[in-house]
Amino acid sequence: MTDFSFRRMIRLCRLQTECTWAGIWKRLAGVFAGMVIFLCILPMLGGWKDPEEMMKVTEDLLKILIAAQITGIYAAMMVPDAPISWMMIPVSPMEKYVSIYLNAAMLGVLTLVTAMIAGSGIYWAAGQIFEPESAGKMTFLFAREGRNPWMDLAEVCMLSSAIVCFLPFIRRKKKYSQTFFWTVITVFVLLLCAAPVLYLAGVVTKGAATLMTGIILPAMTVANLVWGYSLFRKFEFDMSDD
Repeated sequence: MTDFSFRRMIRLCRLQTECTWAGIWKRLAGVFAGMVIFLCILPMLGGWKDPEEMMKVTEDLLKILIAAQITGIYAAMMVPDAPISWMMIPVSPMEKYVSIYLNAAMLGVLTLVTAMIAGSGIYWAAGQIFEPESAGKMTFLFAREGRNPWMDLAEVCMLSSAIVCFLPFIRRKKKYSQTFFWTVITVFVLLLCAAPVLYLAGVVTKGAATLMTGIILPAMTVANLVWGYSLFRKFEFDMSDD
């Protein structure tokens, strides 16, 4: 089967969600809530000296959390003993690939919404303690003045595309030479960190670093999506041979 059907893809996505997460949703909810609350409270340990800076740190930590959650749901689908046997489902490889992304996106949105509500509530409560004069004022994470939530979402999506690409690549590492494997990992890390490192080293200005990031990340995203699909197909063939 090589054609793409949106209806089949949605059904597969629902099946993935039910088989992988439905049985352990209570445990996942507890761990998920604990991690979000911890990450929201962590920057506050500084004593409320600079709320805006603490919220920025929290938002950055939460973006890492979202990427980690996406890694978890994708990795759960990419193991030989997964609840769903990929090779037995009558859908095309593209439908499988897109459905994994959709599952990851739903988890990312859930994480983001929970973080906005829980984190914002925690910051509001802390504000009543440290700055009683600001009572009643609520500032939402990722929606603060001067903050572009769409840019934050784009960053998470671009990082997640690399995760989707590299998980099957890492699982197939024995198929490649050590030199090739570590060269690919090193080049990826260098490209991802190039702009921030050059800016921190004083080699380029903040504007130049932003422009570099705006060029590098979309290009890497496209390359990762295309290469990730190729690796996913090869991963399927590896599983069918085992």
